[in-house]
Amino acid sequence: MIKKFSLHCIEKVLFFIGIFLLTSEILKQLLLTFVMNNGHYNLWYFPFQLCSIPMYICLAAPLLHSEKTLRRAATFLQDFGLLGGIMALAVPPGLMHPYWTMTLHGFLWHFTLLFLGLLSCMSGIAGHERRDYMDILPFFFLCCVIAWVINIAAGPTADADMFYISPFHPSSQAVFHEIACAVGIFWGNLLYVVSMIVGGLLMHKISSRLL
Repeated sequence: MIKKFSLHCIEKVLFFIGIFLLTSEILKQLLLTFVMNNGHYNLWYFPFQLCSIPMYICLAAPLLHSEKTLRRAATFLQDFGLLGGIMALAVPPGLMHPYWTMTLHGFLWHFTLLFLGLLSCMSGIAGHERRDYMDILPFFFLCCVIAWVINIAAGPTADADMFYISPFHPSSQAVFHEIACAVGIFWGNLLYVVSMIVGGLLMHKISSRLL
């Protein structure tokens, strides 16, 4: 199916979507900082969650010239992008905000993740073999490490909770919050990361059956 969509075409589509996501994210950050928080920046909203990574991938698309690299990027969008979009939309209260523009942003963002995941899958650019999933795990782990470093650097008094694996307080995610309170933050975070890996694998297997 890769012949139906040229690499150049996919790169352009991803990049334009990345520009859309970046523009909407900048507007969101401005609203949060200057309207909702009186000029104070809240690290809770720093854009480095699992659902934020697709934006960076799309913006980097023009630099992904090789088919192998683009395949891995598309596989990430297909597996973890779909996972993030589905999980967020499955619990819509988490997308609700006092300002309708924030609510709209949340829904548009996660529907865009669904579109990116399905585009990557149906275009044939994403991988569907077991090895294709294994190839994207190092990047996923790198993102987890970056998220953890940001949380550590922000310190225990900040609201930073990138990837919801802050070492300073239990995860804010349903179920995993209770687990962290019961067995400890470290084990709660570890289980959350493992759950994301399993969820990504599930999306990978489901996507392989959509072709």
